[in-house]
Amino acid sequence: MFDMYKRGNVDQHSVGMQYVNIYLCINSEETWAKEYKDNYDKYISHVANKEQIQGGVFYAVTEAKLIEGSAVLLGSNPITPTLEIEEIKNLKVDEPHESTQTITEPLILNTLYDAMIKALK
Repeated sequence: MFDMYKRGNVDQHSVGMQYVNIYLCINSEETWAKEYKDNYDKYISHVANKEQIQGGVFYAVTEAKLIEGSAVLLGSNPITPTLEIEEIKNLKVDEPHESTQTITEPLILNTLYDAMIKALK
């Protein structure tokens, strides 16, 4: 996989997540949309890809649980690029990296999430 990164074959990522807090944001002055307009005004400055907003509508996700992350050839969101490639020196292929964690019990979603977060720290 690292060689694919070095060659530039893989440069996008997919992130699976469960939304915990999500807000509908609409750029509208209609009275029915007041709450959504307030959301729009509050979160628009945080949007990384404003040019992708269509019709003045987007969702602001303020909290999410990480489910999985994958390297992909073509991500659905262009703001998921590889930012840096760094080779880990003196890592033996037959030895797991120190952040690898063995999971020995059946997992439910939140337990898997917690295990992933601990492994990434």
